[in-house]
Amino acid sequence: MSAIAPVFFTGLARIPGDGRSAIPRAVRAFTPHVPTLALGLAAGVGVGLLLGRRDVRGLLVPAAIGIGAAAAATGGARLLATAIVGRFESTAAHAAGGADMAVNRIRTGPATTLPAIPGSFDDAFRPMPDTAAVLPPRDAGMAGTNGPAEAAKVERLADRLVDAPGTAFVATTSRDGTYELRSRDGLVRFRRWRDADGTVGYELLEHRGSLPIENADPRALRTLDEEIAAAGGSDRPVADELQHWPDLPRRISSHFDHEDAADLVYVPRGGAVPDDAPIAGVGGHHGVPDATQSRAPLVLAGPGVGAGQVVDDPARMIDIAPTLAEAIGIDAADGAGHLLRGQDGSSLLGRLGGDDATRAQRALLVVLDGTSATVFRDELDAGNLPNIQRLVDRGARFDSGVIAEFPTVTWTNHASMLTGAEPGHHGVLGNVWMDRERGVRHVTAAQGQARIANSSGLLDDRVETLYEAATRTFGDDTLTVAIGAPQARGASYAPLDGQGMLRFTADAPSMLRELRSSSAATYDQTARAASSRYRGTSSVQHVSTSTLVNLLDHGRDPKVAMVELQLTDDMAHVAGPQNDLTRRALRESDRQVGRVLDALERNGKLDDTIVAVTADHGSEAQSASGAGGFAEAIRTSGVNAFDADGLVYLLD
Repeated sequence: MSAIAPVFFTGLARIPGDGRSAIPRAVRAFTPHVPTLALGLAAGVGVGLLLGRRDVRGLLVPAAIGIGAAAAATGGARLLATAIVGRFESTAAHAAGGADMAVNRIRTGPATTLPAIPGSFDDAFRPMPDTAAVLPPRDAGMAGTNGPAEAAKVERLADRLVDAPGTAFVATTSRDGTYELRSRDGLVRFRRWRDADGTVGYELLEHRGSLPIENADPRALRTLDEEIAAAGGSDRPVADELQHWPDLPRRISSHFDHEDAADLVYVPRGGAVPDDAPIAGVGGHHGVPDATQSRAPLVLAGPGVGAGQVVDDPARMIDIAPTLAEAIGIDAADGAGHLLRGQDGSSLLGRLGGDDATRAQRALLVVLDGTSATVFRDELDAGNLPNIQRLVDRGARFDSGVIAEFPTVTWTNHASMLTGAEPGHHGVLGNVWMDRERGVRHVTAAQGQARIANSSGLLDDRVETLYEAATRTFGDDTLTVAIGAPQARGASYAPLDGQGMLRFTADAPSMLRELRSSSAATYDQTARAASSRYRGTSSVQHVSTSTLVNLLDHGRDPKVAMVELQLTDDMAHVAGPQNDLTRRALRESDRQVGRVLDALERNGKLDDTIVAVTADHGSEAQSASGAGGFAEAIRTSGVNAFDADGLVYLLD
């Protein structure tokens, strides 16, 4: 446990707020639980000794499990689960659509084509029909321009930020339902509309000069060769003039729908980061809605999906939950035929050539956090991901991947992935944002264990997770599992949120034996020796897959299971998305996927399981000269504002 303590208290010390140290507050909250946690520690060590563990390292995992179980009993699991998982990256280190149709339709029946992502900038816009009405921000709250004084402040901020060296463009909205994207050299102004049949579209009102966002092909830069050519070499960001920005009007306008939306959004160039200077030692980054950071891999296999398919069109992150929901027979949540309450996405099954009469008995979602879609495809084509290839052979591979929501960060996209809702509708607006009503700053990636592990409570009540939909359809006794998941609302077993941690404690000894016997064949010992961070995260994700394997081998049958594998994201940040260390992380993660597939197969459950392997966002190399200048721009504007990694809020 000595390795956990520094992480635990370092994470707490980074809690922002009133300027006082968070450690005394944490100690006061922690102290009443010490006796129970000590009993958990003793029980865990005892189990380890029974299993033949005699050294400190060998006893670490059983001790951690014992403390975790005790923490659940005391209500302190929200503090400890995340400390064990080790998700204490700084906000800076972790934070930051091709059809010819110009509209995005909400499906009310089985899909026959993939949801439309405009194939170009021009395709994204069309005149508003006479039968349509302007669709302004849904819950504008205090966002936008509420009067001349606020408008003047937003204008001053925009003028300064547009000139910052790291800025690609600045986005604002107004109460009349118009949106403005502005760069140093151009401006685009548009409005969103909705027709009587529910069709949503975008009308271009003004376009002058040039903006980097005018390249908008969702299929561009989808191979590693294309990406490297556009970057002028490996381990470099794509050149500004060659980058693409898919499905931008929808993704940007969605942000402003929420009552906690920013007054202004600035979007960095691909090689820059939302800070004043590049992060020391960080090779890759994400958060920007360009093609490189937006595109994540996607493979689907199982009932409802025809074997051996290659899909050319990109999917959207909001399509994953409706797809899995349809596959397992989730009941409609409303009269419009949506399978999840508040759903914006559409099921992909109708396009995938499967047997509509075949129903999956369960859904498995594996998230390879932060995996570059181009590196994933390169490794897959090279034969380095044999377990994921098993799924490709019996399912569908999406060569244009899946386009993440804006911002392209973990917490936002896990919420979209599991609800089928856009960020402006589910309310998880980034890794950092502000609760306007309470004046609380949500800093999910750096605010300490309680806030991180309780991220499920940040979801808007008007949306429904896949876990909740499964329980609504199949009953309160339905087992739903979220392992290592940043978003787990409604899951009956979610260790990171401290939910159901005592439910399967009888299985702990066999799980520990399985951990010991399986680790040698799974780990990349060369990579573990080269990086302590690799070694730590590698061990964590091995525990995650072992947890699911153990459940399956003990006869548990989750209707929905999700497992998050974070090693790929950690290594992309440390070394860059194309680096050998990151590729090794992807190959090791493939072996973890194989362990879960093997467990499903030996328990007779693989053939009737729909499996999705994806990521929550992509990753792009960070430029050595990527200083953004954003903090200086805000300071010199003279406006009192809070910068939440590109989401800028007026404070007075």
